[in-house]
Formats: sequence, C-alpha cells, structure tokens
Amino acid sequence: MIKKINAAIIMALALALTACTSAKKSNAEKSEKISNDTWYYKAMNYDELSKYSDGDSQLIAFIDSGISPKLEEEYSDRIVYTYDIVNDSEDVFDTDTHGTEITSIACNSGNFGVCGLASKSKMLIYKVTDHHGTTKSDYLSKAIKDAVEHKATIINISIGGYKKDSNIEEAINYALANNVTVVAAAGDYGDKDLLYPAKYEGVISVQGLDSTFNLWCNSNHEDTATITFPCENIESVDISNDSTLFKSASTGTSQATALASAYIALIKDYYLDSYSKDLSNTELIDMLKEIDTFKNSNTEYLKPFVN
Repeated sequence: MIKKINAAIIMALALALTACTSAKKSNAEKSEKISNDTWYYKAMNYDELSKYSDGDSQLIAFIDSGISPKLEEEYSDRIVYTYDIVNDSEDVFDTDTHGTEITSIACNSGNFGVCGLASKSKMLIYKVTDHHGTTKSDYLSKAIKDAVEHKATIINISIGGYKKDSNIEEAINYALANNVTVVAAAGDYGDKDLLYPAKYEGVISVQGLDSTFNLWCNSNHEDTATITFPCENIESVDISNDSTLFKSASTGTSQATALASAYIALIKDYYLDSYSKDLSNTELIDMLKEIDTFKNSNTEYLKPFVN
C-alpha cells in the first residue's frame, strides 16, 4: 500500500491488496508470537542480521500519516521528535493507520508479535496528511527539510506520484547533500515507471518482492531501481476501530520500503560502530546493488556485513 502524489496535491490512495482488509482483525492477535515461518524473516535472515547491528546509532524519519498515540507511548524513549506539518503541531495522531504500520515494520521491538530490524533506532515522526487522508507537495518537502535539520540519518517515504515537483526535488537534494539517506517506494501500480520521489537520482528506490522471490505483480519497476525488497504479507502493528493495537499483515512497496529503511539502518550503524565510517549514499547504493534478493538465499542480505 502506497500513498500517491499527483502534482501539488497528494491523494491518499488505499489500495485493496493481498493481505489488506477494511475490517480490523481480532485483538486476540496481540498475544501471537513471532512465527519462525514468516517468509521474509527467514529470507532476510533476521536472526543473523541482529548479531551485527540493531540500528542503535541511526535516526529514521518516517514521513507519513503519523503514529498511534499508544504506539508513540511504547516508543517514547526512542521517538526524538514529532511534527504534524499540516496543523503545525506536535500531535501526530494517525487517523489512517498507514504511518503506524510503516513505522512498526521498521522499528518495532517484538511487541504484538512484530519484529522490526531497526529495533533500537531512534525515530522522527512526521504527519503530512489531513483528516481526509490528503496532503500537498509543500508538506512533503517541508517534512524532508525539517528531518534533515533534526539530524535524521535515514528518511523513509512511502508516498509517491508520477509527476516531478520542484519543491520536493529541492528538498531531496538538500537531504542528499547532507548525506541523509532517502528511501522511497517504487509504487503499487504495476507500471514500468517508478514514482517520484523514488525516481529522483540518489534516492534509494524500492521495488516489491513477493514470497516466491519474484517481482510482485503490482510493483512499479524500472531498470534503474536500486533494490527489490520483500513486500508481501508483511507483519505490522495496526490500529483497530476502537483504537487498540494488534498485529496485521499487508502488502505493497510501502512495506518493502520500511523493511529497506530498517536494513539500511543496520548497515550504516554497523560501519559506524565497527569502522568509525559514515557511509556515503553512493557507497551504500553500491552495496545494495550487490545484493540479489531474487535468490532464495538468506546469505544475500549478509553481504554488506561479511565482505
């Protein structure tokens, strides 16, 4: 599931995807434990990756629909800053659920049976959608620049559209010039054309990989895309109609982007901790392009750590 920008206005588009339903699942799922059979945990070799890093030194900015107040409370020692761009407020109450899901995919620490790779990374939470689920390019560009000013090391953008926007492009270039890693979703429309901002040079663009290790049928795709990450039936913390939290699963390049952002946090943290090296975005992209995620081999994701 990805939110779509169209010129100056970004229409929040809720796609009916493989694992998404409008009805919330039973809260009994709260008690579920992480399954050893979760396909992408095994494919990415979560257990082995966690031996190298937990992303402790990284600060990930999530530019989306905000976060559940209850999950914000659970992450209280890790959320550094919150900002509702639309209403110029610190209140980032998520009325859409998308932002909550994306943040938890990357950063959850096991509660509700959801394990994020970047379980120790700090977070910046930005809300750029209004109560109708829509936003403007000005909001997105402002959030990107603000994330840079607040020392983000990674910016996760699960929002996109087919038209270039000069304000967003300027903000992206500002982030890249400050060696901030920008990770963006390719899109969920099955087209041979990446959405912006994933299409901008220097952005880590993320396509979707299905559970048979093929390009997901609805993933936008292009030869210039940086990486293809698992996107099918990705577990997250979700918000029920009565605002309680529970585990659900959904599919889309937004979810793949969250996984990629968490994985990148591990790489950046590992090189900083092990070699006192702050990887450049060029170095990071080169590493990612060496990983063949289409192989059903859990050693591929270890390449940046063992080479």
